[in-house]
Amino acid sequence: MKAYRTKQGSWQLNYSENGVQKTLYLGKRFDSVSADRVARLVTELLYSRSRGDVVSLELLQKVSKLPKRIRLSIERLGLTTRILDLTLEEFFGRFSKTKEKLKRKTQKFYEDWYKRFYCYFGEEVMVSTITSEVAKTFSEYCDDNLSPCTMYRGLGACRSMFKMAVSLRIVTENPFEGIKLGERKNESRQFYVTRELIDKVLEHCNDDRDRLIIVLARFAGLRVPSEIASLRFCDFANDVIRVHEETKTGSRDVPLFKEVRQIFERLTGEPSELVFPGTYSSEWYPWCMLSDTIARAGLKRWQKLFVNMRSSCITDLDDLGYNEKTLDAIFGNSAEVRKIHYLQLQKEKAYKKVLADNEAISYNKDISSNDIESNIENLLSCKNLLSLRDFLVSYFGTGLS
Repeated sequence: MKAYRTKQGSWQLNYSENGVQKTLYLGKRFDSVSADRVARLVTELLYSRSRGDVVSLELLQKVSKLPKRIRLSIERLGLTTRILDLTLEEFFGRFSKTKEKLKRKTQKFYEDWYKRFYCYFGEEVMVSTITSEVAKTFSEYCDDNLSPCTMYRGLGACRSMFKMAVSLRIVTENPFEGIKLGERKNESRQFYVTRELIDKVLEHCNDDRDRLIIVLARFAGLRVPSEIASLRFCDFANDVIRVHEETKTGSRDVPLFKEVRQIFERLTGEPSELVFPGTYSSEWYPWCMLSDTIARAGLKRWQKLFVNMRSSCITDLDDLGYNEKTLDAIFGNSAEVRKIHYLQLQKEKAYKKVLADNEAISYNKDISSNDIESNIENLLSCKNLLSLRDFLVSYFGTGLS
């Protein structure tokens, strides 16, 4: 389909649908480039209608940017449903298609919030009727039933959805824009997983693959299960683990820590083979496996099983003084996210150090820089971490702050 200009200087589009000839009048203010852009949009809309597909939000967004007169003409011709008449069910159905590349767990989170909307407003309510006052009453309703962190994520999702509605000109302003989202961090659910605790858990694992899942989370800080599912034997090479995460940070290299190496070397496989085949890499297996193993060990299961193990690993390396650039490279998240969601305060350990430093200052102990350097070397050597520091310095080009 191609737009053409009449003798009177007006642009228009002629097309046929179900044997009926139709014309979309664009007017004289268009030039050839703008007219062809509209022609391409109409072609896409006709193709969607011929296939019986729901018009995507991306396509609706393009249509919404057209002049109002052209947009209304397209709606009158039946090429799109009237955007202002979209119900919550229709809008969320189209919005969810923009989230198909996210992890299934994240998609499930959005779906749960769709259901809360349906429960509170009803599925047939028009999106255009959701005002800031209505949004506030909805947030108050949720606040009575949900934790602050869930409120933060959920209302953030609502804000994101209605940001799309604003761009589509369904509403003139985002009704969730001025609503307080809640708290991003819930320290009561944080739990520092000690090495002694992990050692007891590893003793009761069924096999080395189960052990490897656990140490990858606790001592390498990998996200489980998303970052272990695609690991192959060839990804463990040259003292690093090549981690692939499509929905997060892409590929990155993680040091092959000795706790991981010891268990990985017990496994055998071709370079192209998956380290965790079949059910090992499913969404539910790691969680169920670790829960069962903790129970066999006679221990109490901590909250946020794998998140708190990753958090403990990040806390360990942060306590050793590595700079933010090094930590960003290893764990694949920003300093802001790391501070809010992962870093834990080991209060007893931190306060002991504060008191020890205070005592040293109070008694005017003369500590030379050579003594400090010697003590650091001895500490790292005792914890078998000197090789790790040297590796990080050589690989990332940076070391201790």
